[in-house]
Amino acid sequence: MNFPDEAGETLPRLYFVKALEQLKAKINPSAFNLGIVTDSHFDEGTWRTQAYRSLKNLNNILYIQNDLDAIAALGDNVDSEHKDKSINIRNLERYCERFSQGSNSNKFIVRGNHDAGTLIWDTTNEGNKVFEKDILTGAEQLAIFKKYLDQNGKVYDTEGQYHYKDFHEKKIRLVIIDTLDNSMATNANGTLKYTDQWIHGLREQQLKWISEKALGTLPEDYHVIMATHVPVQPDGIEPGEIKNGDLLKQLISAFVSKTSTTLVSALEDYTVNLSVDFSNRNESNFIGFFAGHRHAEYFYTPDQMGGFYSTVLDCAFVRDDSKIGTVQEDAFVVVSVDTENRKVTMLGFGRESSREYSY
Repeated sequence: MNFPDEAGETLPRLYFVKALEQLKAKINPSAFNLGIVTDSHFDEGTWRTQAYRSLKNLNNILYIQNDLDAIAALGDNVDSEHKDKSINIRNLERYCERFSQGSNSNKFIVRGNHDAGTLIWDTTNEGNKVFEKDILTGAEQLAIFKKYLDQNGKVYDTEGQYHYKDFHEKKIRLVIIDTLDNSMATNANGTLKYTDQWIHGLREQQLKWISEKALGTLPEDYHVIMATHVPVQPDGIEPGEIKNGDLLKQLISAFVSKTSTTLVSALEDYTVNLSVDFSNRNESNFIGFFAGHRHAEYFYTPDQMGGFYSTVLDCAFVRDDSKIGTVQEDAFVVVSVDTENRKVTMLGFGRESSREYSY
């Protein structure tokens, strides 16, 4: 589907071009290079008066796409602040159509907590106001993702947005997980018991898939990147932000340490009882966990996370109007992985910081 009002609108605003060229010059073509953009919050005609800028600013990361192996959009791609569901659908289609532009077909996307459009129906988290018919469900979003983005080589579960793809030449597996994997249980009045805006979570089926498929089938000589919307963070930081987020951290730690563990949760509608066993692995090459959601940067080390790095990225959304018209209006990162030397170089654009670490 083409939108005539945006025909030809695929070039960056001119004030970004010099910095984009400088970024391109830093990218090591022999490494695995993943571009990540998150929290664009694209919308029009709402209280976020600058949200419209995010669609054209998506052109910035697309400008360097031929120097990247893949690009991932990690949720809150659109803001969905309209009670008219058709507007939210069209905006997500516009975002995905724009994201699909160009010759690099390795584009990945997952939902955030805003994309479904639940906030406009329940702004104060009363918990009994949102009907499924009024929002973009995970399945409806996934159908739009699949309509616009190439699916070649992507491995999904029987349902759900979470998936992975192997990049055989560089021996990398990119795993996209869904931290808005919420139960669709309803209240007595028919409203959703759990809404993406306020509730984030992982259920047993996805945790089992991560254990048995995404990590369990990883070739010994491959290295794995995991990315999603809501971050996993050290104990004590936003505790309970993701229902069963502690189990995801426990699962990754078991993979990294090549041990076995049992994941157990008694949370209503999110119960888990799952044994995982990585003790037969010789190698567990976990590059890092990447997410957004917090609209700020945080960087957590293996000592804090139980054996792996977790990076929280800044938002692409214009969160400071004083930065409009400057490179700092935008934020995204290129994660450059040198598997031979086990080194990650993060090349930040705009407000995003650059950093390096060895895993």
